[in-house]
Amino acid sequence: MAQRQAISPATLQKARKANALGLQLYERWEIEGAIEAFQDAIRIHSKEPEYHLNLARALARYGDFDAAKRALGSYIRYEPDKVLAERFERLFGEGMDDVESLVTQRMTEKTLPLEMIGAAVQM
Repeated sequence: MAQRQAISPATLQKARKANALGLQLYERWEIEGAIEAFQDAIRIHSKEPEYHLNLARALARYGDFDAAKRALGSYIRYEPDKVLAERFERLFGEGMDDVESLVTQRMTEKTLPLEMIGAAVQM
């Protein structure tokens, strides 16, 4: 069995900063920036489940559900709490209802801003 290489504290800090930036951007509906920041965090520390879950959330909000499912799959693979991972798997499997999916699809086709799409889905 291969030995796991330890990650330096400086590298962990760099990954945490990228993730924190992603969370800030996500909260401000700057989804493309959030996705990039979460991807940076994953490149730095790929086995941290939280980063994959955050990426899945951002990708889902962006409307890229295939990529969101792949990110969620990575989260489930790395999450040590299997009960928690199964809950997220079931929750994500339910997805959006038909109306939310249609609104997201049509508004994305019209290249409307993400903030407007998010507001419409939340209604």
